[in-house]
Amino acid sequence: MKSLLYTSARDKKIGEEIKMPAVYDKRLTEKWLEHKCGSGLWYYFGYKYNIYKEALDLDNVYERHQEKIMKLALSIDNDTFEDSSFNEVFLSKLGEYATNEILPKLYQFQEGSEQKLPKLVRHLYVISLCLLLFGVLLPLGVSLFALPAIASILGVSVIIAIVFFIATAFFQFLSKAAQV
Repeated sequence: MKSLLYTSARDKKIGEEIKMPAVYDKRLTEKWLEHKCGSGLWYYFGYKYNIYKEALDLDNVYERHQEKIMKLALSIDNDTFEDSSFNEVFLSKLGEYATNEILPKLYQFQEGSEQKLPKLVRHLYVISLCLLLFGVLLPLGVSLFALPAIASILGVSVIIAIVFFIATAFFQFLSKAAQV
């Protein structure tokens, strides 16, 4: 459970001030998944609560902290924690949810964010590059270097083809990107 407070896979000690990075290290989330870090809550508050009942005294948790924990759990998943109250069943459910839902989704999100550019952005980049080459640089080269007229015809035909492609097929890319 303590490892959830680390910000890097190399950390050995938790500092005085707990930092929340904007992006977690991928190796760290791999460790969290491998060791099922959320299962500590699940284990101690679910299966072993009767043994550790005195050590895990929930009555000593301040009410404002209980309310804050409940509010944060509801912000994570309102449907799962809707009718819960702050007790050992809730904390067990929170640990199980973290192990089965939150950590795998965090890892999947990191896998997706490590990829290069999204497909739509790559297509926009290629289209912009083609428009720049055939719509600006080729006509400029034709006028400066007295290239044959076939170069101008090639440039105009490529520009018309790109405009036709955008008009017919680009809507599909936008709709697919909106669904993802």
